[in-house]
Amino acid sequence: MAKTIRSPEVATSNWVQRSQAAASFYKSQVDASAWKVYAASNNAEANFATAMQAAIAAKTRQNAIAQSSDEVWKAGHG
Repeated sequence: MAKTIRSPEVATSNWVQRSQAAASFYKSQVDASAWKVYAASNNAEANFATAMQAAIAAKTRQNAIAQSSDEVWKAGHG
């Protein structure tokens, strides 16, 4: 089955309508959420500790520093 290609005008109109609806939907989801309960949970703390240990073991910070330079840092790009 062939797909119908919309005109740029229809695509733009759809995008505008959906993006406007998305903003209010996003706000309603934020208003209904309680992130602090989950962020303060033991599971969240365990996940954080696991991720930090993995980054430390992989020397992620140290490798990133080694790949940068003073010039890049001074220019504000690193």
